[in-house]
Amino acid sequence: MITAVSVAARRTQLLPQWFALYGFVSAPLLAISGFAFPFNSDVLLALLELTLLLLLVWVGIFSAQVARRSPSYSVPDATPVATV
Repeated sequence: MITAVSVAARRTQLLPQWFALYGFVSAPLLAISGFAFPFNSDVLLALLELTLLLLLVWVGIFSAQVARRSPSYSVPDATPVATV
């Protein structure tokens, strides 16, 4: 998912380029750190903790960027209903 969003961000230019680069760097690290469970490696477990924090930061940045770029809609004023 991180790689797909990073590719789309790079192609559409809707998100900053540093965000796409951050995704391209953290996605392989997250995939490699997933081998911590079958290999039971302390180094990979430490990498897993680091990459999960990177993922949390990535999601936060993505949410902030999307919220900043989304248009704000205002609710129209209510019109009085005529009673008979």
